[in-house]
Amino acid sequence: MRPLRGRQNLSADSYRPEGMAAILWDHWHALQTTAGGAVPAKAALSMRALKEALPGLIICEVEQDGVVRIRLSGTRVDDMMGVPLTGRPVLDLTPPAQRTSIDFVYRSIRQQPCGFYIFEDLARRGGKMMALKALLLPLTDRGGEVRFYVSAYQFGEGHYDPMIEDPPIIEHHTIVEAGFIDIGFGLPDENQ
Repeated sequence: MRPLRGRQNLSADSYRPEGMAAILWDHWHALQTTAGGAVPAKAALSMRALKEALPGLIICEVEQDGVVRIRLSGTRVDDMMGVPLTGRPVLDLTPPAQRTSIDFVYRSIRQQPCGFYIFEDLARRGGKMMALKALLLPLTDRGGEVRFYVSAYQFGEGHYDPMIEDPPIIEHHTIVEAGFIDIGFGLPDENQ
């Protein structure tokens, strides 16, 4: 069974982000160019260059035990989720049935450096539905190992669905489109 059925993988040239994802993509790509094509270092990120996207950014770190923990969460993300996300493990934010797919994405990006994009409808506690466009990209530590992720989240208008009975903080309700983005290192193996 594939962890992400129906994904549409893209080349860097064919990915066309908008809004906050475009700001992150352009900055990250410029850093990659400066780094001679390597995955950029987290230390190279410029908050000044990302100023307009900061409310929708999340930076995560892979800890020694493999847990991916949110180190920085933008105010817009926290507001839309209804809780502060900084300090929380990524997998604790999704229902157990969806954790395998989310873990697959993070492991894949770390093992085979690539980007990941998703357009989806999320369900939040209390039945609030919202549209989400997100971009996830790798960053390295000072030693050159992919140990960080930076992502941009852009939320669209939503509605309330009273049939949703208190899911975890978020539930990936309907994935419209998702896939990996080849950033110069190939794409993850389907059978990882």
